[in-house]
Amino acid sequence: IARIVIGRLWHDRKKFDPFPTTLQGVHERLLAYRGWGPFMAYQAVVDMRFTRLLGNAPDRETWACMGPGTRRGLNRLSGRPVDAPLSQEEGLKEILAVYHHPDRPSDIPIDLSDCPNVLCEVDKYLRVKLGEGKTRSRYSPSTDLNRGSSS
Repeated sequence: IARIVIGRLWHDRKKFDPFPTTLQGVHERLLAYRGWGPFMAYQAVVDMRFTRLLGNAPDRETWACMGPGTRRGLNRLSGRPVDAPLSQEEGLKEILAVYHHPDRPSDIPIDLSDCPNVLCEVDKYLRVKLGEGKTRSRYSPSTDLNRGSSS
């Protein structure tokens, strides 16, 4: 991974000059590289929003990438079948509607990139609650509380 996925980016770093100025532009550039799928590229872009690279990107509040969990979350929210197809363009419109919804609590500081993550987490929760899937791991207070202890 270090050599191929990240190493290729380092090798091609001059191709990023000038660095794209939008989240979507960086996302598209990363997708051209081996090992960079939509989810991984979006997570990297979201992290770059907190750096000088994309801290002032003009699409910070207008663009987000929809992964499969986000799509399922939007479908659940809209009453569509969970696995109904949804294009990135339509998904983005719906993500923006959720983000700008007038009933969203205003005292909770979130930005647009939080919406796809929340929709994905809601989908995971509902899959387990509705018996549509299983968790990857189970919480066990007796073992989880002892993680990281030096005894």
